[in-house]
Amino acid sequence: MKTFLLCICSCLIFANANAQLFFPQEKISLRDATSIIRYLKEHYQELQHEDISLNIIFYKKSLASHHYTFEVLYKQLRLLYANIKVNTDLNGQLLTIKKENIETDKLAMIDIDFERNQWNQIAFASLFDKSVPINQYDYQIDTRSINPSVVAVVHSYGKTFDNTYIMNRQGELIEEWNNSRFLQYDTLVQTQVFNPDPLTQLGVTYGAPYIDDNDNNLAWFGPAYMPKNIVAHYDTGSNTFYLENNWVVIDDFDAPTVLPATSPTPNFMFNRSESGFEDANALYHITTFHHYISSIGYDTLMNDIITVDTHGMLGADNSMFNRNGGFPTLDFGTGGVDDAEDADVIIHEYSHALSWSANNNSNFSTQRSGLDEGLSDYFATSYSRNINPMGWENMFSWDGHNQYWGGRTATTPNNYPNGANIYAIGEIWNAAMSAIWTDLGQIVTDKLMLESMHFFTDNTTLPEAALYVLQSDTLLFNGIHTNTICTHFKNKNIFDANCKPTSLSHVAESLNGIRVKNTYGFAHLNESIEIDFPQISSGEMILFDLKGKKLMIEKFEGKTSVLFKQLNIPSGIYFLQIKTNKELKVVKINK
Repeated sequence: MKTFLLCICSCLIFANANAQLFFPQEKISLRDATSIIRYLKEHYQELQHEDISLNIIFYKKSLASHHYTFEVLYKQLRLLYANIKVNTDLNGQLLTIKKENIETDKLAMIDIDFERNQWNQIAFASLFDKSVPINQYDYQIDTRSINPSVVAVVHSYGKTFDNTYIMNRQGELIEEWNNSRFLQYDTLVQTQVFNPDPLTQLGVTYGAPYIDDNDNNLAWFGPAYMPKNIVAHYDTGSNTFYLENNWVVIDDFDAPTVLPATSPTPNFMFNRSESGFEDANALYHITTFHHYISSIGYDTLMNDIITVDTHGMLGADNSMFNRNGGFPTLDFGTGGVDDAEDADVIIHEYSHALSWSANNNSNFSTQRSGLDEGLSDYFATSYSRNINPMGWENMFSWDGHNQYWGGRTATTPNNYPNGANIYAIGEIWNAAMSAIWTDLGQIVTDKLMLESMHFFTDNTTLPEAALYVLQSDTLLFNGIHTNTICTHFKNKNIFDANCKPTSLSHVAESLNGIRVKNTYGFAHLNESIEIDFPQISSGEMILFDLKGKKLMIEKFEGKTSVLFKQLNIPSGIYFLQIKTNKELKVVKINK
């Protein structure tokens, strides 16, 4: 099987208009970033111009491979969205090269000195509302239009938000991305948790008498509490125990104001009617999962502290991971069932942090965002299924599948590419990986997922990710699981009958296609979103809420641009799907 897999990989080149994934045909040894840059400059004509340079921006070593990400610069300005990711095995042998959005043929049209001078004459801060902090910004070259130009890329973040804005010199918001990630010593404290949730622990499903009942500690919860010891910190100065350790800190940074539980003794035996229960539950599951992935060889992932608010999100029934400029946070809501009471929710959000830690990606595409939802669903499924397989296919067994929302499933009947939004796309990925888990078990399948996600880039598609899983099997297990992996990806239409990926371009987002503008004005100034098409188009716009509920359908015909004017929707996060006969684009929007 190893020979078969290597034959597949050695001759594959997958390309679309903006990206190319390359598997080398011969052995190539590249042992460091300098040798990789030299190789790329020598072998790719578009990189050989004297004013084109490469700069490494991220490196990660996984259990079986090295991963390098490079930015592409022209006259020391970065090309917008242009990245090259190079992956080698531990001996430096080249595995894959993924180039994304490198268009150098238009660069001669740009007068860089003129563009810089024009930007220098603009009062930059005046382009933004004063309520939007500008943490970092730089100028990059946008080559996507007929007339390329220099744009500003602005990063605005804090513990509860993480946004990227792309502006032109006219002050127009081209795009917006919501990227929403002491004198002490360690000791053990005693607490009790749901493991993984009260329904699974007791072997029941949601419904009277097994209901949330507004956080009340009903009698039926008694046997669902599991006593556990957790590594925590003790402050000798204040003689106080805190629910924090070297990997997790419980904090209060988002409304409502609920201060983290502390104690003068190592006793944190709370019940669910007390706020300290969610604090301890989140600390336990994140710490346990972190120790597990470290024990199977992935100790470089999230080896820094993540800050967690278990009573946040303004009390909404939602949760999020936030990169926060490199100081990641998890924010759990308390609407419906408190999210931090369900290990599925906790591990799902923490897995977004693992993905970010593995490759520093920004998820600037629908499929890549869907893939991130899918791998996070997968790890949550794997974690809970290993604890107790009862109803393992029900994602968010306690938080969802009730009157508050329907949850998700790890056994969706949908096949690729039939996903209406990023969560439906994620369900397809989780279903394939969970089927592999059924045959290969937790540790092997978790290793395949952990190893392969180091290869992901900003625009990785599901078929590309499946190839990385196959490649990870070769690196980790000499390719002995090829048939099993192929079978389950084939069953979800991610691979064809010959264990080759289905088209990598037919659902890929084209950066030269549908353009969505003024999402900032929509969110903050009650303005419309403008949607531009590269040619006369007909189709429909569909608005979804965070749970995938369809809120609005608006059709259009024979248009080169349309306006999205749904200004009376409540504040929150939504997904706008724009579908034409040539393209499908899904955009996350705030209101």
